[in-house]
Amino acid sequence: MSTSMKVIRDQVVQALLVAVLSPPPPLAAVRVADTPQGKLWRVGYAEGPIVVPHGKKKKVRPLEPGSILKIRVGPDGIVCERKKTAVLSVPLTAVTEVSYDAASHRVSRAVLAQLGPMASSGGACYPPEGCGAMVLGTLLVAAASTPFKYTNHFVRITWEAQGEEKRVEFKVDKHDYKSFLAELGSATGREWRDSAQEKRDADQALKSHNGCQEPALTGSGLSFSASKPSATQAELNAAAACGFRMVSFENAASTGLTVRMQRTAAPPDVYQYLVLHAIRASKEQRDLTTRVHKGFA
Repeated sequence: MSTSMKVIRDQVVQALLVAVLSPPPPLAAVRVADTPQGKLWRVGYAEGPIVVPHGKKKKVRPLEPGSILKIRVGPDGIVCERKKTAVLSVPLTAVTEVSYDAASHRVSRAVLAQLGPMASSGGACYPPEGCGAMVLGTLLVAAASTPFKYTNHFVRITWEAQGEEKRVEFKVDKHDYKSFLAELGSATGREWRDSAQEKRDADQALKSHNGCQEPALTGSGLSFSASKPSATQAELNAAAACGFRMVSFENAASTGLTVRMQRTAAPPDVYQYLVLHAIRASKEQRDLTTRVHKGFA
C-alpha cells in the first residue's frame, strides 16, 4: 500500500514544526536544595568511570549516558547519587581541574528524529510517485536552510586517584552551568577552565593570516576541534609551523574530536602532518607506504 504525496508532505512539515518549536530539552543542572552536607544539584551524566548494579545478580555495568544524577558539593567532597545511592565520590583535595566545554547542533537533526516514526510506520513508496526524492529533497533543504541551533553544555571534573588521572563529565543547563562551575571552583579552590572558548580561539587563530602572532598560538599548549580530514590537516600544519607538535587526541561522545598539541620546536625545525581518510585497508596500506617514502613517519 502506497503513501500519498500529501501525507508525506504533511509529515515532513509536522516534523519541521515540532523540531523548531520543541527542540530537544537540555538536561538541567539546577540547584535543588541545601542540605547539611552541602548544596545539591541535578545533572545529566555524559561519560566517566561510573558503574551501577544491573540484573538480579547485581552485576555492574557502565552508567548509560543521559542518566539523571544528583550531585552534592560539600566539605566531604563531590558526591554523585543515583536513586539515593552514591555511585561516585571525589575528594575535594584530589581534584586537579574543573573545566567547561560545549557542543552545538542544528535543529535539522531533530527533524530526522521526528521523521523516524514515519519511516517505520509501514507505509511504502514506489518509484513512479517519486516520494523518496521529494522527502530527501525536503530534508536537505531543511538541513541547509534551518538557522536554528541548540548548544549542549558540559562540565568536566578531573581528579587523581591512586596515581591515575580520572575524569567525569556532566551535561548541564545553559542557565545554570556557570553557577554550577562557580560552586565547584569555590569548593575545590580551583578556577574553572573554559575549554570551549580556548578551542574557539585556537580555531580562529589557525585560520588567521596573522599566523604565529595570534594570542592563542603564543602559549605552550594548544587544543582545537577536529572536523574534516582536509581541514584538520591544514590546522595541524598551521600549528606545526609555529612549533607545535601533536601529543594526543581525544574523541568524546559529547564534544567530538579534540586535538591537543604542545610547543616543542622553533621554526624552521618544525613538524609536518598528513591526514589520511582510510576507506579500504588496501588503499590505506598503499597510501601509508607512499607517504613513508616521502619522509612521513
